[in-house]
Amino acid sequence: MAHTMILLIVLTGCATPGNRITPSAAPYRVYGDSFEQLDEEARHWRVDLSNSARIMARLEHEDRNGFISLRAIDGDSSQEHAIHRSMDLVALRGQRLRLAARVRVQSASDASARIRLSTTSSGNDETYSDFTDSPSLASASWKKAYVVVDVSQTVTSGDIALTLKGQGTASFDDISITTLGPSPPPPALALSTATIERLTTLVRAMTLVRYFHPSDQSATVDWDAFSIRAIRTVLNAPPSREMRDILASVFERVAPLARFDKAPDRTAAVPHGPEAIRSAMPRDRGATHLVRWHHVGLGTDEPSIIYHSFRDGIDPDDATAYVYAIPSIPHLATCGRAEIRAALHATTGSAWIFGIMYHSGRRESYIKQALSLQHDTVAIARGDVPADIQQIKIGIYLAGRATVQLTGLSIRCENGESVDVDVRSSWQLSRDTDLFSKTISDCGGRMCLSVERLPADREARYDRDVMEVDVGSKVRMVLPVAVWTDGKVTFPRIPDPDLPAPDYTLNDLPVRLAAVAATWGTLSRFYPYFADQPIDWPAALPVALADAAAARSPGETHQALSRMVAKLQDGHAHVRHPTHSVQGMVPVALRKFGERVFVVGGLQDYISAIPVGSELVSVDGVVAKQLYATNHALVSAATENFRDYLASLYISVGPIGRFKHVRTRSPNGAEVESLLPLVSRQVFDKDIHVFHPRSGSEIAPAVFYIDPMSLTPATIPTLIPSLQIAKVVILDMRGYVQDGIYDLLAHFVSRSISSPHLQAFSVAIQPTGISQDLQWEVWPAAPLLTCRLIVLTDARAISAAETVLQILRDGHLATIIGEPSAGTNGDVNTFSVPGGFTVRFTGLRVSAADGSTIQGHGIVPDQIVHPTIEGIRAGRDELLEAALSLARQSAAK
Repeated sequence: MAHTMILLIVLTGCATPGNRITPSAAPYRVYGDSFEQLDEEARHWRVDLSNSARIMARLEHEDRNGFISLRAIDGDSSQEHAIHRSMDLVALRGQRLRLAARVRVQSASDASARIRLSTTSSGNDETYSDFTDSPSLASASWKKAYVVVDVSQTVTSGDIALTLKGQGTASFDDISITTLGPSPPPPALALSTATIERLTTLVRAMTLVRYFHPSDQSATVDWDAFSIRAIRTVLNAPPSREMRDILASVFERVAPLARFDKAPDRTAAVPHGPEAIRSAMPRDRGATHLVRWHHVGLGTDEPSIIYHSFRDGIDPDDATAYVYAIPSIPHLATCGRAEIRAALHATTGSAWIFGIMYHSGRRESYIKQALSLQHDTVAIARGDVPADIQQIKIGIYLAGRATVQLTGLSIRCENGESVDVDVRSSWQLSRDTDLFSKTISDCGGRMCLSVERLPADREARYDRDVMEVDVGSKVRMVLPVAVWTDGKVTFPRIPDPDLPAPDYTLNDLPVRLAAVAATWGTLSRFYPYFADQPIDWPAALPVALADAAAARSPGETHQALSRMVAKLQDGHAHVRHPTHSVQGMVPVALRKFGERVFVVGGLQDYISAIPVGSELVSVDGVVAKQLYATNHALVSAATENFRDYLASLYISVGPIGRFKHVRTRSPNGAEVESLLPLVSRQVFDKDIHVFHPRSGSEIAPAVFYIDPMSLTPATIPTLIPSLQIAKVVILDMRGYVQDGIYDLLAHFVSRSISSPHLQAFSVAIQPTGISQDLQWEVWPAAPLLTCRLIVLTDARAISAAETVLQILRDGHLATIIGEPSAGTNGDVNTFSVPGGFTVRFTGLRVSAADGSTIQGHGIVPDQIVHPTIEGIRAGRDELLEAALSLARQSAAK
């Protein structure tokens, strides 16, 4: 029986550091909490109650073992809750520390836990060790978590955080800090050509094993830690050791069936017969079928409705599909309340009957009811139908290894109308279509629509299940992309490796190189636009490896990663580190004209001192031209005008609340020194960049101005009466948009209009072309507006804004004026790499009906207008002036 004591919950204000730590010869444990003496240890810990969720912290005993637990009773899955302990770290300046803990998570949802070590310095400068997190853990059994930090010479105190994310209970035990000795300086090395070739070979092999070899060992390994150890092995190997032998030793624990041979003559025939498959994929006695990776985009630990990665053929199974029909109901808007009835011959697994109701704009609502697992049943789902409904889809949703045999589907409305959907009707299958089949068959003497999860393969084929590829260094890798399983584990079974605790930080060469390896490898497989853009991505890897090896600080490593990602030419792509915020910006906007950078806007309180049109001379003592050139090489952009915008923007960014010393030269030649605070980009970006009229105002007779950032479902109805009398509406798309834009567009169309095609591709060794099409529609709304629509745009229009621009252009709904847009569209995806970096990139391919994309090109306006520095100094908005000129011509007709 577990004995439990409630921990004293809330300590407000700043916590007092715990006992001072005295350094000793490394390695040496300098702090530990095992939670055996409950009263004594509890007083040093405090609970963070900074969010609204109800949480409870407890000190517990279980089987004579003490531990501390944190339970979140409510709150959403993104909320984090933490228990903290502070301590004095002055005596450990210049030391490398390792924080360790045992962690377990008990939850019915997607909760996870991690540990963090933060440091506070006497100075105000950010370092890359301000805080370091362990990887997130979600295991119900105790697992070890580690954090390694280099303590700078200005650190005064530290903070341990035991963190729970989401709802559930996280338990922590055996908290310890060990000093590993003095922090070594970052080694800046010039790698030899031979070493870079070996590392390139390792990265190629590691990428393929990580994403396509489905063994339990590969699926569960900590790839950050693995890649760092693998790179150490390559760096330490003598030149005389053959690369294929190095690779064999590196991968023997995560890919026991992988084979590394000497690359044969390209004309040599490779045997692929039965003996070859038995050799490459020996079948264990307990095996029943094959398992393989299924990637739709890059699925990560973060929940996503678009991207998912799982192993098909082994639990847990995350496959989903839905089959649907679109019934024609004459008076759907007066349906009132609907009853959807499904007649089922058989159901296995998890399935639901559903109705998706499409409203004006892009709004949706749902009717949904889980199906019972019965041989013959009638399932019913009921729900209200809104008056502005435009269309309804009805069908069956399946999850996991589900199968449904549907003999009939009907919908009946409260107004008396009804539709029976025959099994021979036009049914559509969506989502993981390559894992499910849709057939019409005889089910016990009656016709039914069968939607079945495809059975797992029970026979191996060499041409399908084994990959042979030259990975470099005269090495051919033979790698199974399917392995044998009994549905619970994969074969062959090998014991988990006894891995040493980590002792490395971002300062160490293997970590820097591992960050490059993970970034390059992941993007090489999951960036969807390589076929659309002229990018030599293979050439980027050796350059980035050399660049990272030569880095003399974590900041230079960050720059090396950014330079590599910049070659992706993707406006969504960037590399971030959590300790280096870019959420703040100085309260003036910058833009490059010619070879100089100028102030082109700002908050009113600041441009009175720094007039619009002033030239930027320097920031924090660095010449503006040099800052621009540095940023130009670091930012990823699909078009040159968007690169110019980003390079200018990043001169001014940093953590909110910090200050920058800015020197400017006013239009009359006077130089001004200013200490400018960094304000929130999210709050002030629009006001800083553009002086625009009030949204909804009449800026000329019968000409109205609309700011998309101000559009919400609540504001649209207040605008419509004015727009009904308008002859021209000017829509300012110079920036991002809110979803309310679609509610506005709904009033400009008399029938539904389609978005571009958004494709999430199934990613395999050999591209299959299979994708999930996520195209959607904008449905009309009353009243229909007949006024002319003129749209302003420039390089700041990116992603969702470009979707709107493409809809307007392809539908011939508006005249577009201004500068080309950013040339980047598709939902973003993110992943983490060693060193704590997060990499973001475009995860979807977006195309027009003819297959063309705007990636790298942008939307080119019908009338191109560029602002000038002379116009800006005169207080003119030259793009808006051009739109007004055209609007007045239209209004006069």
